[in-house]
Amino acid sequence: MVLRNLTYKSTAMKTETNLDKFNKIISKEHSGWLDDAKWREENEAWLDHSFKIALRVLSTLRNVPMTQKELAEKMGVSPQHINKIVKGQENLSLETIAKIESALGIELISISSAQSLTEVSYDFEKAYEISEEYRKKMFAAVSTSEYGLLKVDSYESSTEEEPQKIAA
Repeated sequence: MVLRNLTYKSTAMKTETNLDKFNKIISKEHSGWLDDAKWREENEAWLDHSFKIALRVLSTLRNVPMTQKELAEKMGVSPQHINKIVKGQENLSLETIAKIESALGIELISISSAQSLTEVSYDFEKAYEISEEYRKKMFAAVSTSEYGLLKVDSYESSTEEEPQKIAA
């Protein structure tokens, strides 16, 4: 009889949950599913990476073996933060990824050495020569043009005298 009582309560809870779900479906309230779908579409790239990292972390935790709580302690973060990470919907910073890698002894992100950065050298003397040459050409062009530098005696607009050009 006790067993039947438990079964009945369980069935009643399930019926209640289904009734709540049904009421949500038929309600006229905005459900937000379209907004959620748009957000997932807009953030698909990093969500995909986050999901792959979550799978790798969970797999490593299982193989090591280590609990999420132990990982949190090693990383110096809360267990709740680890829980968010392993759900695969956390936008992880490079700092967090590096902490995970260090704590688990794995590599989550690798940058191909075949695509090494090109070393850039800069000749400051040559750059100075070029800028000086350019400055002299520009000064000469402005000085000899009809729009050259003008000497202004007064800022009053009542004078009808032409301002005098400054001799170069």
